[in-house]
Amino acid sequence: MAKKRGLTKGEKCKAAVGGFLASYRLGLDAWALGLCGILILPLLVWAFYSPANDVFRQAPTDALRIFGYIFLALSAVVLVFVVKQEQKPVDFFSPFAVFALLSVILYLVAWVFYFAAYVNIAVLLFLTILPCTGLGCFAAMRRNYFALVPILIFFALQLSYTCIYIL
Repeated sequence: MAKKRGLTKGEKCKAAVGGFLASYRLGLDAWALGLCGILILPLLVWAFYSPANDVFRQAPTDALRIFGYIFLALSAVVLVFVVKQEQKPVDFFSPFAVFALLSVILYLVAWVFYFAAYVNIAVLLFLTILPCTGLGCFAAMRRNYFALVPILIFFALQLSYTCIYIL
């Protein structure tokens, strides 16, 4: 009697990765588009209107800022266009959704303080950390794990940019 051969470790890994990739598709997540639009809107205003005490334009780390914007754009593209096959409707009362919404609201409030020329370490850290937590919580809520990598890189670049300025 012939013995049935099981899968090797490599074959199991390949099947698991293939199954993971198969659970995603290209599509359009309107909620992610709205979130990214809200997060990018103050940056567009900042690009054309310079506040009185614009510390970010005075910082000597333009390369980090540019790479940060590239990874913000990459995060937005992945969040908007890579969608789970079985996408569930947004549950606004889930902890991830509440934290993402709170992060976005506090981020916008921090921009109001920044444009009013009230700049301190708390405002700078809010402008640095909150968009990343908002995007990360939204990605976790929508189970878009592909977006977490560029979001984490964006966070690291933003944090290093701000820390260089503060120190």
